[in-house]
Amino acid sequence: MMYLLGILIGGLALLAPAPTAATSQPVLEKPGFIKGVVVGENGQPVFGIQVRLAHVAKKHKHAAANVRAIRHRGLGSTSTLRDGSFIFSGVQPGEYRVVAGNKTIGRGHADVTVTSGGTFTVQIRLEPVVPRLK
Repeated sequence: MMYLLGILIGGLALLAPAPTAATSQPVLEKPGFIKGVVVGENGQPVFGIQVRLAHVAKKHKHAAANVRAIRHRGLGSTSTLRDGSFIFSGVQPGEYRVVAGNKTIGRGHADVTVTSGGTFTVQIRLEPVVPRLK
């Protein structure tokens, strides 16, 4: 009787799928980098400008179908160096908006999709801020 039970259990083990490389180890996504330069309206690098990183939501359930909503959940900020450059390291794969500028000099942004372990370079041109009429 035990012999038949052993054969039955052994046969069930043979029916179980064998582990594969895809199922035995989880795929770890490596963080990436976003680097870039901020330039003024004249195309020259701008020093000391705040640069922020925010997630981009593909669609917000309350937004119109053709509108892309931005979640302003700040993920970090930095300032440009003398040559207008900046860098964000350790950025998890996903969609981001890089926003630079202020009310005085101007504002600009770039949308970036970071993939595992990638380095992405952007140039952000600051455009003058048009005052809103009240």
